[in-house]
Amino acid sequence: MTSEEMTEPEDEHERVSLKRIRNYVPGFRGYSNKDDVSDADRMLRLLISQKISLVRKSLDDCKEILENKLLYEDSSAVDFLLSLVKRLATDVGYADSGFQWLASDSEIIGEDLENLYEYDAIIMDQILVVLRSAEEMKIAAADADRPMISKHSIDMRSGLTQIEDLLRKRTLILRRTG
Repeated sequence: MTSEEMTEPEDEHERVSLKRIRNYVPGFRGYSNKDDVSDADRMLRLLISQKISLVRKSLDDCKEILENKLLYEDSSAVDFLLSLVKRLATDVGYADSGFQWLASDSEIIGEDLENLYEYDAIIMDQILVVLRSAEEMKIAAADADRPMISKHSIDMRSGLTQIEDLLRKRTLILRRTG
């Protein structure tokens, strides 16, 4: 029996969320085995951290394009997004080591386990939406398409806020069990 089969949740909703996470994070074993909790958290945060770096790079490029086109008002909107991205990067900044307080004997069960899988799946979906918006915003900046720049700015702000909120919720679950 493989490690994925051993940690397969019984609940259908959990299975679907876990499968979505595994599409993003190969080798992700989940949280149901207490020996895997810290590793699963580290793997997920590392991938989120990598995607955030790509978002930041796109926004930095976008800001440079906007300033070269003298679109300073739009550039200040990008500054705000960069501040959100930096704050989010700080939230996941310990991705290499994971939570120091997250013991290997932590056990996550029931509704907490279901919520954790759902939060992680939504975070992974949303970070890709934000990354796509950042890339599209860069294209809109190159075209000086201010309405599209504004649309992508709003979309990104909403997505980044949702990710930040879900990261807080998952941290509360991990702290309760850690």
